Amino acid sequence: MQPLVTRAFDPLLGIFTGVLAFYLNETHPRTAREEGRRLHELVAWKWARFREGKRREREGRGEEEWERARAGCELHDRPTSSGASIEACDLDPGTAGLQPPNLQVQPLPSTGLLPDYHHPSPSAHDVMILPLRLRALPALAARQTRTFASSARALAPRAIVYEQNGEPTQVLRGLTLPPLGNPGQGEVKVRFRLSPVNPADINVVQGVYPSLPKPHDNLNTPKPVFIGGNEGLAEVQEVGEGVQGLKKGDWVFMGGPQMGTWRSHALLKADALIPVPREEGSKVTEVHAATMAVNPPTALRMLSDFGDLQPGDVVIQNGANSAVGQAVIQIARHKGLKTINFVRDRDDLEGLKKELQDLGADHVMSYGELADKASRKKIKEWAGGKDIKLALNCVGGKETTEMAKLLGQGAHLVTYGAMSKQPLCLPPGLHIFKDLKSNGFWMTRWYAQNRGPARVELARTLVDLVNQGKLREPAHEIVELGGAGESDEEVGRRVREVIERGASGGGKKTLLRFRDEE
Repeated sequence: MQPLVTRAFDPLLGIFTGVLAFYLNETHPRTAREEGRRLHELVAWKWARFREGKRREREGRGEEEWERARAGCELHDRPTSSGASIEACDLDPGTAGLQPPNLQVQPLPSTGLLPDYHHPSPSAHDVMILPLRLRALPALAARQTRTFASSARALAPRAIVYEQNGEPTQVLRGLTLPPLGNPGQGEVKVRFRLSPVNPADINVVQGVYPSLPKPHDNLNTPKPVFIGGNEGLAEVQEVGEGVQGLKKGDWVFMGGPQMGTWRSHALLKADALIPVPREEGSKVTEVHAATMAVNPPTALRMLSDFGDLQPGDVVIQNGANSAVGQAVIQIARHKGLKTINFVRDRDDLEGLKKELQDLGADHVMSYGELADKASRKKIKEWAGGKDIKLALNCVGGKETTEMAKLLGQGAHLVTYGAMSKQPLCLPPGLHIFKDLKSNGFWMTRWYAQNRGPARVELARTLVDLVNQGKLREPAHEIVELGGAGESDEEVGRRVREVIERGASGGGKKTLLRFRDEE
C-alpha cells in the first residue's frame, strides 16, 4: 500500500506549493519553515471550524448512526520510515467518519525535496503531508502516530467574544480564531496562562465602563467582535524584531487597557507588556502574576501617592473585603500602617471579620455599626488620638459620607470605585473647615502616565512583597476551558454560567484557563 499525501487545496495549488516549498527550501530555508508553518496553521484552523459545524449537526443524528460512522473509521497501515502507521481519522466520535471538504488523499512517493522537515532517514514509504504538515514531520515520526484532526485542535486559538454590548450572560460566546502569524516588528506572540474575570470586565461588556476595547474585524466573523478581559498572565512564545527585554518563556502581565485577555493566544505589542521578575526560588505563582496588574498595584499606589503617611498612621476604607481592600490590608501592614475596615452587613459577619484580621486588619466594623454615633468614640480610641489622614472609597453613597466624617485636617478621600452605584455626597463643612481633599484614582490612567522604569519598579515591588510572604494569593477558582471535544458553544455556555454564578456573590476571584487542545 502506498504512502499518503494530504493536501488542503485543489491539485494545481498543491503542485504550486510543492514547487514553491522546494525553491524556498533551497534558497531561503528560514522562509520555508515560516511558510510551511503558516500553511499548516491555516488548514488547522479551517479543519477546526469544519469540526465545529459537524459537531453541531451531530445533535440531529442518532447515536446508533454515529457509532456506525465511528466503527467505519479506516486504519490505513502505511508504514513510515520509523515503522509507524498513520490513522485516516482520529476515532473521535465528534469527527469519526468525516472528511473535511476539499481534502484529497492521493499516493505520492517520497521526493526528498524538503530535508529540513523529513525524518533523518527518509525512504519511499515516508508520509509527506504537503503543505499541511511540513513543519511537524519529525514529530510525526517521533510520536509514531499523529492525526490530522488532533493537530488541528492543537493549533486553533480560542477566545470569549461578543458582537454588541449587553448582559454578559446573553452576549458572550466562544469562538475558534484564525491561526496567528509570526510576530511583527515590536510584537510578541503569547499564550495566556490565566485570565481573571473582574467586576470592571462585566461593566465593559455591558458598555458602561469608560475604557472600551476596539473591535476585531479580522476574525472571519460576519460582524466585528470584541474579545473580553483586561487582566491576565501570558507566557512569551515568540519575539519579533526590535523587541528588547523579553524572551521566550518570560511571564508578562498587561500594561495597556482592554487588550482582550480572555483568549488562548495573541500577538501583542511588546511595549504594552510588563515582565514578571522571577528568579530562582521565587514564590510568585500563576495566580499572583495573573492578578498583579490591577488590584495590588491600585492598593500600593493609593497608599503611596496620597498624603505623607508614616508608620503608626491610620488608614480607613470601605469595601474592605474586595480584592483591592484585602491588598490594602496586607500592604498597609507591611508599611507599618494601621487599618480600620468597613464591610457590608451579612449573616456571617464575625467569620468575615476573622478572615480580614487574619490578613492583618487591625479592626473591622460593619456599615451598620459605622452609622451608630457611639462607634465614633471607639474609632477615635483605635486611632490613638491621631488624625486619620487617608480614607479609601469603592462604595459611594451614605456609607462613604459617614466614613468621610472620621477624617482629620487636610486628609485625603480617594475614590476608586462606586459599587453601590450611589452618588458621592460630602458635607461642605469637610471641605471648608477640615480642608478635605477628594481625589479619584484609576490604575489605567497611572499606566498611561507611567511607562518603562516606573512599571518595572512597580512589578518588582509587588514581587518582593510576594517573596517576603507579605502578599497572598486572592481566594480564587480556576475554570478550565476548551480542550479536545469541547465546542465553542460549550465554552461560551460555561463562561456565561460562571459569570452568572459570580454575580450572586461568593467572594472568590474567577480565573479562566484555556486548556491545550490535545
